[in-house]
Amino acid sequence: MKGRNQRVADRTKNALADKAYLSKDNPLAEQNDGLRAVEKHQHALLMEPPSWETQYNCGVAAHHDGKLNQAVLHYAAAIRHNPALAEAHFNMAHALSELNRFAEAEAAYKTVLDLQPSNAAAAYNLGLLYQSAGRYAQAINAFQQSLKLQPDHARALNNIGVIWRAQDKLGRARVCFERALNIDPNLVEALYNLGITLHRSDEFASAQAFYRQALFLKPDYAPARWLHKLGLPMLYASEAEIHAQRNRFTENLNELIENTPLHTPEEKRHALEGISASTNFFLQYQGMDDLELQKKYGHFVAAVMAANYPRWSSPRPIPRPTAAGSRIRLGYVSSCMYAHTIGIFLMGWLEKSDRRDFEIFCYHLGDRTDPMTAQLRGLADHFFHFPHNVAAAAAQIESDNLHILVHTDIGMNPVTLLLAGLRLAPVQCKGWGHPVTTGLPTIDYYLSSDMMEPDQAERFYSEKLIRLPNLALNYTPPPLPGTPKTKGQFGIPHGRVMYLSTQSLFKYLPQHDDIYPRIAREVPDALFVFIAHGNAGVTGKLKRRLSQAFEKEGARAELIFVPRLTHADFLGLNLAADVLLDTLEWSGGKTTLEAIACDLPVVTCPGRFMRGRHAYAFLKRMGLKETMAVDKDEYVRIAVHLGRDALFRTQVRDRIRRTKSMLFNDASVVQALEAFYRRVCASGI
Repeated sequence: MKGRNQRVADRTKNALADKAYLSKDNPLAEQNDGLRAVEKHQHALLMEPPSWETQYNCGVAAHHDGKLNQAVLHYAAAIRHNPALAEAHFNMAHALSELNRFAEAEAAYKTVLDLQPSNAAAAYNLGLLYQSAGRYAQAINAFQQSLKLQPDHARALNNIGVIWRAQDKLGRARVCFERALNIDPNLVEALYNLGITLHRSDEFASAQAFYRQALFLKPDYAPARWLHKLGLPMLYASEAEIHAQRNRFTENLNELIENTPLHTPEEKRHALEGISASTNFFLQYQGMDDLELQKKYGHFVAAVMAANYPRWSSPRPIPRPTAAGSRIRLGYVSSCMYAHTIGIFLMGWLEKSDRRDFEIFCYHLGDRTDPMTAQLRGLADHFFHFPHNVAAAAAQIESDNLHILVHTDIGMNPVTLLLAGLRLAPVQCKGWGHPVTTGLPTIDYYLSSDMMEPDQAERFYSEKLIRLPNLALNYTPPPLPGTPKTKGQFGIPHGRVMYLSTQSLFKYLPQHDDIYPRIAREVPDALFVFIAHGNAGVTGKLKRRLSQAFEKEGARAELIFVPRLTHADFLGLNLAADVLLDTLEWSGGKTTLEAIACDLPVVTCPGRFMRGRHAYAFLKRMGLKETMAVDKDEYVRIAVHLGRDALFRTQVRDRIRRTKSMLFNDASVVQALEAFYRRVCASGI
């Protein structure tokens, strides 16, 4: 599912080397009496000098007892006595990885493979280590090495599939999961992961079948249970299906909450595994008021996180100044600190930050990095990267003793939701990177745009709504290509009126499909251009649905879905287009700003919620009311007028060219934002 990076990596159940020395004191044979094993080997340490066998067995005993730092010390001592002891290197690598000491763990696993080149388990665990760090190419190489050594290693194939899926290569992922299941038809994780892959391809019924199969084999497998109950389609065939799926979601959410106790350690762990599997990402694209459902789920998430991490679930006081002139410690958390809409919008805030008053901490939770990640790192006083690691990020944030923590994209993927369900700073805010209320009791304020919010918008939020001035953005428009492509170079015939619509395909709701054929009936040379989904099946599903709408309206379907483009070509497509058609219910944000930067006329109709009013706010800010509709009928009339009247299009383009600067480089937004930060710190709220 787009926007959610599902990560289900299989770890060996017993990653410790199963060979131990001094069998009479073998802690592996005494796992149910770990304390007695530790005591025996500690007694053995009193011998002069302690042997490498004793050090090794003390390490295994401490390891089983969860004393990882102590285990590492014992393994290291054993290795000093016997550098060729591969089992000690292996176990030390495992303990180091659990301690998040990745570089040392990597070196230890490599040593194992130097000593034992045929050790498939070491290659596999090294792959897991790379995978957890987002070093995907190295992870695949390590898993492939384990497969060469052990061709029936189904779990290695499963994890390669997880990596391909994380990179949106769903076809490759599917092949890996199917190969894993050919080896082991009962591998629950592969069944589940194949279900996710089909789900992201919008093969919803097939995905549900694989979730059910996983649950048949392992009824307490929480990730499959959660997605089976709360998963939603990407695209809908009709408005009636939206309501049916929403009712199903509501009933299943109530059932999950009612039947998910949080008393025993095992119950707490299962609940955490469940909420780690999904978010309500697609719920928000149904175009309805999600407040009550978000609150219900948000309170449950916070309860699960408190049960698993009580240390990070209590209120925190505002830190007192440590010295005269101390700065406010301000943290930003995001899974999108790269060239993504959210990363770009965050950069606008950071570029104009008053560093005399604010010490900036950034926590990147995603695995993707690019040159913009380096730019964001340069704009922060402190930058940390914890790919999909909630516990490590929480520990770092706690140690940084922040005044304010701002989450930019809660709900885009599970890790953002889980971390936001903790109380890691006295003041916690949500930016409008994913513009819907979180429902979390741990989030105090929602930072939004005054021009985008409707009157009395507070009723749609569980947080206290903060209306920042104008667009709440300090956005710098991109440089336009010097020699953009023509329509013909995009495969679009010259002489046609090109209506462009560039949103993610799950934003297109079936009840609004009639817009396009109604325009086509009035503009005979109209051509409608969309951006294809990364999966051909998803694109085909929307194309068929739109074609049916054209047939129903008695119009000829002239639809083109162009493949994903480079950014320069995307801007070129906007420069070549005649009209941009905004989506109803969930408006275009950065894509619409880029269209306006290209002087492209935009037709929009503001929705009931902020997420459906982005383009409306842009046009309102420019004073361009001519292309703002009050309802769907007027939307069609405006689009037809622009398509049939070239002079009107030119006049609108000229207006945009003269006024678009009002949307860009708005430092007043950052000044207002930081004034809010100062107020909440001063008031101690």
